[in-house]
Amino acid sequence: MHIKLLDSIIDASGDGFTLIEILMAMAVAAIGLFSLAHLQCTAIKGNALSSRHTQATFLAQNILERLKNGHMVKEGAFGLRKRPLSKSWVVQDAGVFTGVTEGGDAGGPFNVQWQVATHTEWSRLIRVTVSWESVLGQTRYLSLVSSSFGNGN
Repeated sequence: MHIKLLDSIIDASGDGFTLIEILMAMAVAAIGLFSLAHLQCTAIKGNALSSRHTQATFLAQNILERLKNGHMVKEGAFGLRKRPLSKSWVVQDAGVFTGVTEGGDAGGPFNVQWQVATHTEWSRLIRVTVSWESVLGQTRYLSLVSSSFGNGN
């Protein structure tokens, strides 16, 4: 009786899985899980890059609006008055902020350069460039340029 029970458990008819089949299934599952982990890492890097880009855009737009409204421009500051930008544009003022946050406070990852150039008494060209180091170690740049006519609007 005992031998019959053992024969029914170990059935040589091929209904079970072989060791090769189990190893192949584990290899396919491991490759799939590795691919998912790589995809997750790529998504995290992309989100970090996108977040910094959004913060840099916010910072550049904030400074650009302040420059358009005349809140930051001081005549002759930084010793760059009357420097030609092109044939007809003259730099009125320029500046650099290093290590600022997205809100403009000290201690952040962004460097900001800006310049205001005048064409006539009633027209200005304002350029703001923000740079930062990406998670991949590359220096990234974002520039916003705006023309301003009249009293800064």
